[in-house]
Amino acid sequence: LAALFQTREVRQAISVAIDRQTLIDLCYEGLAAPTNGGPALVSPEYHEASAWKYAQYDPKMANELLDKAGYTEKDTEGFRKWNDGSGETISFLIDIYFTGGARDAAEMTVKYLADVGLKCTLNVMDSALYNERAAANESQAQWEYGGHKLMNFFVPEWIYTAETPGR
Repeated sequence: LAALFQTREVRQAISVAIDRQTLIDLCYEGLAAPTNGGPALVSPEYHEASAWKYAQYDPKMANELLDKAGYTEKDTEGFRKWNDGSGETISFLIDIYFTGGARDAAEMTVKYLADVGLKCTLNVMDSALYNERAAANESQAQWEYGGHKLMNFFVPEWIYTAETPGR
């Protein structure tokens, strides 16, 4: 999985595959901005252009980026396969412990990613196990959010360096 998530086009594709504004409207009562996972407006590291880069909802672009990254083959369900010739479907777990709007947003995100051929499943757990898995680098991906972030689960390096055997 590390190779997948370390591919720039894959990260960009995941970003534009998600309709942030719909998530915000339905899950967060409209109380957020549909930016990417960069520093908040109040942060000294805030950068206007970076905050909005690849934050638009564009599933066509997501598909084009995944194709460009070499993940063109699909299984019979429409999920993308690894580009190593194994014939295996790309699949990963997203650890989550949140409830309410955050859980709803995560469930919707799984559907958005499926729409562009990425198969993922929420792995629901309590916060202690979630933090333990993060500290031990045992998560494939994690759902994180904060007041200014919506999809930062694939921004920090330590979140997507876990490896699946053979990947």
